[in-house]
Amino acid sequence: MTDPVAALSGLLGGKGWLSGDDTAPYRRDWLDRYGVAPLGVARPATTAEVAGVVRICREAGIALVPQGGNAGLCAAAVADRQDSVILSLARMNAIGAPDRDSGTILVEAGVVLAALHEALEPHGLIFPLHLGAEGSARIGGLVGTNAGGSHASRYGMMSDLVLGLEVVLPDGASGTACAPCRRTMRVIRCAGCSAARRARSAW
Repeated sequence: MTDPVAALSGLLGGKGWLSGDDTAPYRRDWLDRYGVAPLGVARPATTAEVAGVVRICREAGIALVPQGGNAGLCAAAVADRQDSVILSLARMNAIGAPDRDSGTILVEAGVVLAALHEALEPHGLIFPLHLGAEGSARIGGLVGTNAGGSHASRYGMMSDLVLGLEVVLPDGASGTACAPCRRTMRVIRCAGCSAARRARSAW
């Protein structure tokens, strides 16, 4: 069997595969309570690379830990054993042009929530999800945890704001799904989200 670390490094290159001390920013949870040094951190830039990482880890029996902004408090985005690979989608941060007529936008999983807010502002649109960690929380993690935030009572949870997903499944196959989606194990590559028109001030 091919050395999985060598295979991942070959697939992702220097920007996409981190090992040793370079993994330090990804190792520990936000509270610095949990997390061990993994085999490495995979930082794919395309759906094909995500699928490749999943296939390599599956064939080698390596645990794969998806990580968004690592802003959660339940230690679910860090490795709990050293024979693991952390999968960070931080490089997949493209934001499509918003469709004002339909109130939708296509974004990749690595987009930071605050960046989405900023991208919609010039178009008179909002993405109605706000929380304390919006400067670091990423769309993929928000979808995966069905985040709520301060506007949830009016606009709903994250699952209410997602219209469709492109995902990579545990066998490395990729596909799309329209909401509602079953909450099965998957790596979220990009999401089609709804955006609301910004309310005019009453003053």
